[in-house]
Amino acid sequence: MLIIRFLSLVGLSLWILMMPTSSPAADKKSAQVECAATDVRLTYDCIITLRNKKTGQAIKDAEFSVSADMPSMPGAHTVKPVTVYKSRHGDLPR
Repeated sequence: MLIIRFLSLVGLSLWILMMPTSSPAADKKSAQVECAATDVRLTYDCIITLRNKKTGQAIKDAEFSVSADMPSMPGAHTVKPVTVYKSRHGDLPR
């Protein structure tokens, strides 16, 4: 009886793991980044456009953060990740 319950649980778990997701978060994305220097040293104002790779449509209301990553020089960056927010000039993320 215990073996049957275990097999049923394993079978159900595998079925759930194999279900295809239709969530927009599951699709691959591409990012276009445009940056301009500000008056503050080493500070940039960037516009980041996320697009669905399959459809090419812009992804609106995305929540993400941006951080510095330099694998060839570990520990070189002590910059904390920055949360992206919508711009004052529309709904573009900055």
